Amino acid sequence: MKRLILFCALILPALQLFAAEIATITIPKNLCPTETRTYKVNYYLSFNLPYVYDRVYKVIWEFSQNGVVILTKNSSSGDFVPIAPYGEANVSVGNLPLGNLKVKVTLKYYLVTPMATIPYEEAESKTFSVGLSAPTAITGSPNICNGVPSTYSISPITNATSYTWEVPAGWSVNGILGPIVTEQGSSVSIASCSGSALERSASITCSPTFSVNTIKVKAVNTSCGESSSVTKNITTDYPATVSHAYRSSTSIIFTASPSNLPSYQWDFPSYWQADGTTASSAMVYHNSQSGTAKLYYTTFCSGNTFVTSDFFAYVPPGGGGGCDEPLPVAYPNPATDLLTVDLPCEEQLYSSMQIEDNGSFKTIETSRDGNQYSIDVSSLKPGLHILRFKKEHGKAQYIRFMKSK
Repeated sequence: MKRLILFCALILPALQLFAAEIATITIPKNLCPTETRTYKVNYYLSFNLPYVYDRVYKVIWEFSQNGVVILTKNSSSGDFVPIAPYGEANVSVGNLPLGNLKVKVTLKYYLVTPMATIPYEEAESKTFSVGLSAPTAITGSPNICNGVPSTYSISPITNATSYTWEVPAGWSVNGILGPIVTEQGSSVSIASCSGSALERSASITCSPTFSVNTIKVKAVNTSCGESSSVTKNITTDYPATVSHAYRSSTSIIFTASPSNLPSYQWDFPSYWQADGTTASSAMVYHNSQSGTAKLYYTTFCSGNTFVTSDFFAYVPPGGGGGCDEPLPVAYPNPATDLLTVDLPCEEQLYSSMQIEDNGSFKTIETSRDGNQYSIDVSSLKPGLHILRFKKEHGKAQYIRFMKSK
């Protein structure tokens, strides 16, 4: 007994030098979910002395996903080397789930000595992927200038042999005309083609300026098929908008957004007086008259000049006679087919109503029920329109509304 105690105290720590060691775990390439493939582990065993050695008696394979064990399997006795300076173990596994997995390999072995046979184990893990995971995000500019290539990328997908990119009709990927371009890499050069020679030669009309477009990409494996796609919205230019706010009863401020475009130029009716105009904003004295402020501007993507506008309707105090409320109320706004106008008070009757369409006013037919007028706007084009209310005595009143599709 004393000899055994002395052996355990003095000899066993030194015998740790004879412990087994896992060298590599080999995972099959291009794994598909339904395939049965062979996994392999290579290991080293202590075999330096004839009377001290390691002997493997079991190899355990544990497959898990997101921390949950989904399969445990043992290599059979014929699939591993029990005693040798080095050895290997194999296992065949199929029908693993799609996505990222982890395999843990455990060697169960004995350290055999003249005095005792001591059980040990050695374990190593390795992560791998089955099938094709979907790309997570496309990186690149959210804006693209017509005809100017821009780079868009995704993180490479494990097991992908190529990538398929989808772009709007007439766009190109790495110089190849879309909309679907196959056999590409995870990083590509995309160009919108509005007005380019590529567009003209293909007889394709690209998306107009100031449009939001979608690009897509998916991973492809020649054995496992395709992954799902990830998308990214890209704007082809930088549209500006104009809004106004009252500064006082006689002046109004117009503001352009965004405020950092290369150039702005304001255009006002001749009967307005501009004061304090800056690049992206302007204050005007409206001289008690309605009108439209126009803004001409250029964008970062193009040297062309674009125009946008905002209409200001002047309302006389008291609404033009007999009623303290400034304007009738029109709804719904935006309107699709029928616009309803509520009069602010009973005595406010109108001799005519006119509507602005394509820059000029025309008389419209209405039906009246009490203090409400119903107006058919279904024939108008989508966009901003103006209603003009004309009384027999008094000034005209105006109200804006949007016509939707």
